[in-house]
Amino acid sequence: MAVLPLLVAILLGWWLSPPQAVPGRAPAFAVWETGWLDHLQRARLRLRGASPPDDQVLLIGVDEATIAYLDKPALFWLTDFTQLTAALLDAEAACVAFDFIFQSPSQGVSSALENELRTQREDFLVQVARGSVALSYLPDSASLGVHNHKDLEAVAETFGNLCSIGVVVDPDGIHRRLSLWLAAKMGSKVSFETGRLHVDGRPVPLEGGAEPSLRSLYRTPQRKFVSAALLLRKCREGKPLDEARGKICLIAPTATSLGDFRPSIYDALASKRDEGGTLGVEHHLAAAETMHRGLSVSPYPGWLGGLMSGLLCGLMVALGYSAGGWWLLGLTLLLHGLVNLAGFVWADLWLPFWGPVGGGLLGYVSGYQWRYLTVERQRRLTVELFSRMVSPQVVDKVLSDPTQRELGGVQRRVTVLYTDINDFTPMCERHTPAEVIVLLNQYFEEMVHLIFRSEGMLKQFVGDEIMVIYGAPMEQPDHAARAVSTALDMLERLHQMEIEAHGEDGFFDIKVGINTGDVVVGHVGSDKHMEYAAVGDDVNLGARIMGTTKKLGVKILVSEVTKLEAEALLPDAEWISHGIQSFKGKTAQMEVFEVRRRSK
Repeated sequence: MAVLPLLVAILLGWWLSPPQAVPGRAPAFAVWETGWLDHLQRARLRLRGASPPDDQVLLIGVDEATIAYLDKPALFWLTDFTQLTAALLDAEAACVAFDFIFQSPSQGVSSALENELRTQREDFLVQVARGSVALSYLPDSASLGVHNHKDLEAVAETFGNLCSIGVVVDPDGIHRRLSLWLAAKMGSKVSFETGRLHVDGRPVPLEGGAEPSLRSLYRTPQRKFVSAALLLRKCREGKPLDEARGKICLIAPTATSLGDFRPSIYDALASKRDEGGTLGVEHHLAAAETMHRGLSVSPYPGWLGGLMSGLLCGLMVALGYSAGGWWLLGLTLLLHGLVNLAGFVWADLWLPFWGPVGGGLLGYVSGYQWRYLTVERQRRLTVELFSRMVSPQVVDKVLSDPTQRELGGVQRRVTVLYTDINDFTPMCERHTPAEVIVLLNQYFEEMVHLIFRSEGMLKQFVGDEIMVIYGAPMEQPDHAARAVSTALDMLERLHQMEIEAHGEDGFFDIKVGINTGDVVVGHVGSDKHMEYAAVGDDVNLGARIMGTTKKLGVKILVSEVTKLEAEALLPDAEWISHGIQSFKGKTAQMEVFEVRRRSK
């Protein structure tokens, strides 16, 4: 029973692993685990705060002030950026990197304009040739048709300064990974060989196989930048750009009008919603910090997802089988989430989450179902068998209240009903014992049904006699009326059975005695065997009243006390006094009443 859900849980944990962890599998559920990773990253920001930005990086923003300062189409900005690049390199900047595409002019431009643009490119290429300038490009797969001028890309590639700025889009539209990076050029000693990246001698985990990508850790949601317009003014005024000394200078669009926004985990933060989202350059900065600070987060392998899902499933199967409450299931899943959170927040460990959650739920349901099919089934069979031996009320009371399993009793006002078959012995003499048992069982089947329908407590069978208690073990304020109503129903049902028998023998004639009084009810016997009993003179009086019915020639006879308590609740009953009667073994006398159904 437990093997199948365990196998399903292991498969589920493997299937819900990130697609990078299971090569060749379609990323159908990739957003589940990567979405959870986003929550973990944001939780880390809240719990541990943002990391300070890398002071080795100087972010130079092409903001609205820069656009206004340049005051010309972007096609002619290359001269200005050449001047800025030269000034930065003269100030001994460690590197100048562009998160920009310098596009080729449209076809059909004039020769004069073409000559001017060629001069701009040649001046810029002189700076690229200095070896510390990184030029960006977008691969066709990321943005078809958007390229630098072919001369710029050719020279930059020759010097090894051409870097992809392709940001990988996950199935849910969020950017979390970068392909071959502009960030790789931003300081430190970086090498990339046969699909493996090393930064300052440290291996950096990559994802994606043929097109490797880096998963970034987002730790600094607020970035300060220096306006490119400010630096251009300084260099044109002949002032040195001392703030760039030894820095990695990253020139990138920050103006809202340039629309360089890419969705990231930051977008859920209030500050980013106000700003319009995450700038493209922030993805590169996050990747650079991930590499240069020795941080890394890798998709957990598919086997780990299957293992954890299987382990939690097995634990929940045991919990469900032991009938542990749903709150234990919730607590276990909460602990799983807290371990998952702690592993990432304090150790940058990306552990399986949704697979084990699904495996745990499957395990608990399977374990509980297993219990239902075994333990609960056995319990139901035991209760059913027990209920056939004693009244269902006693069974329920004993099972719901453990104190009821102890010997002892309490005083309770109850009504007892005794019924016996008239002329039972002559009927037995005319039939074989087997035939008598069949007829007796038919009689008991109908009578017990009526007793249980009125919620009477079937105390015992003694031969052909039935003893019933109303008002115990469960309290019933109308116990007297229930007993009298049951007796009337018995006579009506036996009359109907006699008609249906079409002259065949059966037990259709009975006498009933009913009395109400204060008695002691509870379990009597020993530790080895006990039974629920009612003890007191009023119990015995009920049997004496039944014995008087034959002498008076009536079917149902009740005590005066029973009449007083039941009469108001049974408007359809007729009460006929038979005077004061004496009873064997009792000195006191009592008026008794015959009960009939009032004629309609």
